[in-house]
Amino acid sequence: MRGKAERVCPLTCERGYRPEGKTCIKIVCKTGFELNNDNECEKSKTRKLERPEATRDSRPGDSPPPSRPPMSDNEFLHNCGATSCSQALRGCMRKTAIMGVDSSVCTAKYNGCLQSGSFVGRFCNLHGLARN
Repeated sequence: MRGKAERVCPLTCERGYRPEGKTCIKIVCKTGFELNNDNECEKSKTRKLERPEATRDSRPGDSPPPSRPPMSDNEFLHNCGATSCSQALRGCMRKTAIMGVDSSVCTAKYNGCLQSGSFVGRFCNLHGLARN
């Protein structure tokens, strides 16, 4: 072995690196993939909530909707923009969370809405809603 000028043992690298030639190179995974325990890229189990602007649908000539500042809690409590029972339920759940009261009343109102199409709440009376 003393007579050999080359490496006898294989090159071993730390986690996150792979051997290439006589050095260790950092492993970089594509977007949406992450490094597993075997130093291999695998599809990420966590989903990102935001999509990059480039992947959103846009039609030529369409201008982006005007951005409006986020609603304060007080403004949200009096906003009745729901068009379906499920939207009204989500609004009711958020409103009860803001006020710090029990949200079980929202489920009862939602079940009634599925039957009648009306969601009658403390702040909003909505009629003719989609029953979903």
